[in-house]
Amino acid sequence: MREKNDGDFVLPKKLKIPKFSRPESGKIDEETKTYVEMVCTELRNIKPLVLKAYRTKNNLSKEQRKSFSKLAKLPEERKIVICRADKDGKIVILNYDDYDAIMTRELQQFEKLDVPVDGSDTYLEKVRKDCNELVVKLHAIGELKDQLLLPITGMKCKNDAYRKVNGASAKYFRCNTPAYAYPLFQTHKLTPMNLLNVDIKEIPVRLLQSAGNISTSRITAFLEFILKPISAEFCKNCPNEFC
Repeated sequence: MREKNDGDFVLPKKLKIPKFSRPESGKIDEETKTYVEMVCTELRNIKPLVLKAYRTKNNLSKEQRKSFSKLAKLPEERKIVICRADKDGKIVILNYDDYDAIMTRELQQFEKLDVPVDGSDTYLEKVRKDCNELVVKLHAIGELKDQLLLPITGMKCKNDAYRKVNGASAKYFRCNTPAYAYPLFQTHKLTPMNLLNVDIKEIPVRLLQSAGNISTSRITAFLEFILKPISAEFCKNCPNEFC
């Protein structure tokens, strides 16, 4: 583990717990409360002004605005999907059915879990709890510092007893959100002429998977924290290796 000179761990940003500095209501003077309420009132009433400015102060004609509004509804109606290309800055627009077929093809590289849709939350919660229990076991045998126990599991240890944190911080350790995947179309691998005539399903795809704000985000950040220095040290002597 990396340490500062004073012995404190240098936690990665992904493992930090946000701290709020909002003062208690009783410690705020009336002048400040009045000012805050005036600002909030202005923001609540700003929507009509923004809509009016959109209609009168933009460089789109009336026909273009109508077309834009119609285009914005098509993804919601699952008629089209709008994606970014991988490296060349292009925007890819394709039929929803083609997108569904491409994703079905790309997801075949993964093993399908035998979990009902309505039971996915229970499954993810079990995975998260199992990971936390393993981390607690590492702490119990002295292989994990106190400074890492809380950021990973949301637990504190006192007199050999483990308890969960309460209050606003607790929400950062109850996430059961599943990961998601999305494709990046590698249009930069095709010539402009080929790109005009190629079938959308023949464009190479790089599948990305989310790792942030999901059920195992903190355990993933912990593993990265441990393995990244080892990987960097290994690759320092093996220049042809990819870390």
